[in-house]
Amino acid sequence: MGRLEFAQLKTPCDLERAWIAGIFEGEGTIQASPSAQVAVKMTDEDIVGRLASLLGCEYAPVKAYHDNPVRKPQWRVRLCGVRAVQFLKLVRPWLGRRRGKRADEVLARWDGRTLGTPLLRAHLSEVHRGRKMPAGHGARVWAARRRNATLHATA
Repeated sequence: MGRLEFAQLKTPCDLERAWIAGIFEGEGTIQASPSAQVAVKMTDEDIVGRLASLLGCEYAPVKAYHDNPVRKPQWRVRLCGVRAVQFLKLVRPWLGRRRGKRADEVLARWDGRTLGTPLLRAHLSEVHRGRKMPAGHGARVWAARRRNATLHATA
């Protein structure tokens, strides 16, 4: 059985990496649960398009949840899993203190894992089904939910 390969991000030059980090610092988000995810969302399609081009990925319009004609359409680049981790490693030297700390937390969660293997996918599916508690403050929430589910099942 062949090894599952993930699409690699492009490797931009240092000047482009700094520009990408600046856009990400101002408009980006980082999520860590249950998998790493980074996104940049803004109304300037040309900037989002350039970002996607530099990273070698796609961008898409964001579905509007309102009927206000005054609002501009929004565009988004989103990377998940391995590609999000690659992105964070790419821009980490240029991130500020707060976003850099968040990037470090996400990278630490992924450090030491064998990315893209059936073992990792099995781990993430176990987390989704609630059989394992994720690290961090969410673990308390998951534990409380499991206790409540057990109490309701026995009542």
